Amino acid sequence: MKTQLTIACLCLMIVSLMLTEQSSALIDEQFIAGIWLLDEGTGKVAMDSSENGNNGELIGDPKWVAGKFGKGLEFDGKDDMVDTPYVSEEQQSAFTILAWIQPSIAISTQIVVAGRSNGGPQLNLNGSGKAMTGFKMDNGQFAHVPGTTTFPKGKWTHAAGTYDGSVIKVYVDGVEEGTLKPSNPPGKNAYTVQIGAFDERLHGGGYVGQFAPAAIDEVAVFNIALTAKELNTIITQGLYRAAMSVSLSGKLTSTWGNIKANGR
Repeated sequence: MKTQLTIACLCLMIVSLMLTEQSSALIDEQFIAGIWLLDEGTGKVAMDSSENGNNGELIGDPKWVAGKFGKGLEFDGKDDMVDTPYVSEEQQSAFTILAWIQPSIAISTQIVVAGRSNGGPQLNLNGSGKAMTGFKMDNGQFAHVPGTTTFPKGKWTHAAGTYDGSVIKVYVDGVEEGTLKPSNPPGKNAYTVQIGAFDERLHGGGYVGQFAPAAIDEVAVFNIALTAKELNTIITQGLYRAAMSVSLSGKLTSTWGNIKANGR
């Protein structure tokens, strides 16, 4: 009887801990466009660990390396990238785009790009090696805001860009480094998520952006502007722990199961 009571108490404790973790979700699943942990360590596919199934194809020959959390991908800056099937034709009213970046050289590179022509959010390193984020407005002009920190060679540094429908912000290691109030909203056009470069040729266009000579880890795009506090939780805990626990809903069990299967 004592053994049965002990087991029952342990079960209640486990369930309580699970519910506590699940109810304190950082990001609701409806706002997740894609999460690429880049933890596979082998193969030619970068799994999308959300329910959306936007698994990326490795183009060229990116190398699996040790990442900031688990594994990551190293891009040669010549022809390596990850191309995902994620497509949105909705006008962006808000977004967050983020990644860990470890440059191999100091150069202007397009690290993570969600956008083929108009509207999609972008996260780059500019010609000074500083983080830059923004989008192409509906008038055809770009609205970009740079940070102030030069990303050091060989060191993992976190970059994030957010837009809340009014102001664009760029963060480095969880610290806000620049803001911009764009004159116009994002353009309304289809966009995809590409990691390590920007190559429209894969989707019927002609523009090819600069390829990233860098290692990249834990890439995510959300259709909501995260706060500095939320970004710092992701930086400290990693995407798997911080953002992968979706909020309580009817899909909780299946969603968490899929994430566990596709994640760590």
